[in-house]
Amino acid sequence: MRGLIVFGASHGVGLEVAKQARGQGRAVRALLREGSDATALEAIGVEVVRGDALDANAVAAAMAGLAADTEVVTTLGSFGPGVPVDYLGNRNVIDAAERAGLQRLVLVTSLGGSETWPHLSERSRKGFGGAVREKTLAEAWLRTSGLDHTIIRPGGLRDGPALGNPQWIENAEAHGFVRRADVAAVVLDCLADPATVGRAISVVDPACPA
Repeated sequence: MRGLIVFGASHGVGLEVAKQARGQGRAVRALLREGSDATALEAIGVEVVRGDALDANAVAAAMAGLAADTEVVTTLGSFGPGVPVDYLGNRNVIDAAERAGLQRLVLVTSLGGSETWPHLSERSRKGFGGAVREKTLAEAWLRTSGLDHTIIRPGGLRDGPALGNPQWIENAEAHGFVRRADVAAVVLDCLADPATVGRAISVVDPACPA
């Protein structure tokens, strides 16, 4: 079973990915910033290494010693102002994966990325459009890399147990919400399915309450 390294695993979708991957019996490594709470990850046997994703050397060090078939998931992002991790952090991960000789990477961004920008409401553009544009840059960087990649664009994220039936939407307008646990399941499903390489998939769930 292939190992996994997760960036953005301290909370949210990244934490759910780590939990579900460990539930599958996979070895998981995660990069966390100094001061971030690693309790939940360490309790399930995740190997935690410390460093900042905005530090290219720290990202490269986090990948040191990984087997060549280790898969990479990055959910890095922040909708706060002035935080460049949406692009620069993910770019560091993409570059480091290529240099380390890794091949498979799933990037989790957001509805509104790249060609789905016209579908993002004006309110959303004003609220967090800057972060979405940064994520779009990360998508472009990934697409022009040599990695076998998949891009996942979830709708509005909600906590709670997986509902188990998210919609996968490609090349069409998508709106709505989705549980973080369901997005994590989609990420792992994509890693297991070579047919998802090169695709960008929006994920929403009509059954998920706002």
